[in-house]
Amino acid sequence: MPDTPHLYGVKVRLRPIDEADADAMFASLHDPLLQKLTGTEQTFSLQQVRDYCRCVAQARDRWDFMIESSAHPNQLLGEASLNEYDADEQSANFRIALYESGQFGQGLGGEASLLLIQFGFTQLGLKRISLDVLAFNQRARRLYTKLGFKQRVTASLRPDDGKDWVEMDLLAEDFFAQGARHSDLPLWRSVLV
Repeated sequence: MPDTPHLYGVKVRLRPIDEADADAMFASLHDPLLQKLTGTEQTFSLQQVRDYCRCVAQARDRWDFMIESSAHPNQLLGEASLNEYDADEQSANFRIALYESGQFGQGLGGEASLLLIQFGFTQLGLKRISLDVLAFNQRARRLYTKLGFKQRVTASLRPDDGKDWVEMDLLAEDFFAQGARHSDLPLWRSVLV
């Protein structure tokens, strides 16, 4: 599988996560709103976050990116990943988190999502990308629907955390068939550094 490239949009760029990102990621884990929106309940130490960043940077079966501002390249906005890769099914799971609520509603998450989805379908050859979103997170659900994700299963309580989650997926054929819907979002270009 290809290495994790740099992906460039108009408002954001995605670059591989590295251990130096641990401080920003660790700080985001203490934001109550972000914890609520992502369903994060576990407490992590800074060392655990450093170990995680180092581990995902070396993994060859997942693609983890930091989202940076295109205007301010060292401004970390959040993270996005394609994980749970299944080579037989040609599928992966998608997740994204912006680090500050002040970034919501500016199109940053939409552009970052589109860059990563395009990468998954065109460069990884995925046929399906799935995600789980908390049922109450209407902003995220609207974005995913705009990108073409369809709800697979109605909101269901999960016994492991007692929360209502909605499962959604996007098929490559549907994504490419609706290309005109994405004309307001930039096509990605990637550079391996």
